[in-house]
Amino acid sequence: MSTYIPTLDEVFKLCCEYFNTDYHIAISRGRLKENVKVRQYFAYISLTHYGYSNNEISKYLNKLHSTVSQGIKKYHFFYDNYADCKKIVDELKQLSNERFDRDILRD
Repeated sequence: MSTYIPTLDEVFKLCCEYFNTDYHIAISRGRLKENVKVRQYFAYISLTHYGYSNNEISKYLNKLHSTVSQGIKKYHFFYDNYADCKKIVDELKQLSNERFDRDILRD
């Protein structure tokens, strides 16, 4: 089992690939729904799967801590209540495990 934890940049690029979104557009401060979705899934995966803190994620995204916290809280609810959100999160986790050679999901 590998203990490699990818950087936030690697995780963000993985999310961009999954959603077929340009990295530079998704990381920008724009509020297009598609780009916000990439950032929110990225924040949720980074926190729940890799153990990054809200502060680390908010600094990476150049967003307020409260903005990131609210998005993560929202996706905790979505993950627990909406099958399509759970499916996307689980697919992202599986993809990241394959990409970064991880054997065990951190739940």
